[in-house]
Amino acid sequence: MTSSAAGGRPWLSVVVPTGTGPPPAATLGALARFAADRPFEIETLVVGGAAEAARGAPRPAGLVSLPAGHGGRGSAVRRAALAARGRWLLVLEPGLPVPADEYDRLATAARDLDLDVVVGLRPPGARPRASRTLGALVRALLGLPYRDVLSGFVLLDRARVEPLVRRMVVDGSAGAAELLFLAHRYRLRVAEVAVTARADAEPARPLADEAPRILADALRVRWRFRRGLYHPPAAVDKTPGSVHGG
Repeated sequence: MTSSAAGGRPWLSVVVPTGTGPPPAATLGALARFAADRPFEIETLVVGGAAEAARGAPRPAGLVSLPAGHGGRGSAVRRAALAARGRWLLVLEPGLPVPADEYDRLATAARDLDLDVVVGLRPPGARPRASRTLGALVRALLGLPYRDVLSGFVLLDRARVEPLVRRMVVDGSAGAAELLFLAHRYRLRVAEVAVTARADAEPARPLADEAPRILADALRVRWRFRRGLYHPPAAVDKTPGSVHGG
């Protein structure tokens, strides 16, 4: 039996930033299987590259293609979050280094612990040393208690985080840290949950190549906060209901 959020909206919005080209057929196929295996309605928002360009690939139900725009990953996720209609928002990484099925771990934690933001925490060896070092620097700059502040696999209570998303400004990969920083500062309920990842999930120098921009963006976030440039309104009251679509 398929369930959806109030008003016939999808229960879960899945966001996939893909860069400038179409998503690989394997990505669309995995998302189609993920959606088919869930007993609730899902919409899939592909940001960057026309989804229909992946010829011959299975298409997830509720597929929406959004233009990439001129920003980076942070800008893409922000645009998709504001276009999404689901009760919950699942943000994935290009190429699905963490399988979409790991959603179930995050959803269980969100339900059991009444969380607003659940971050997928990869095994220690799943990121190259350069990326781990970069993440540690960003964590120190922003004073965050989380272990992976640059994680791209996140489950969000859309209504609760929307006031924050509307004030976010970081366009690149540090957008993940900006969201966690604001969620922490404005007392949303956040936790990290261990997830599995492919052994070849990340190239040797993924985030490290963006290090100067990421560190500059982290300093920008701290500067903006100290000057009161975020100041979101009080978060929206949480709508009762199970993150599993019940």
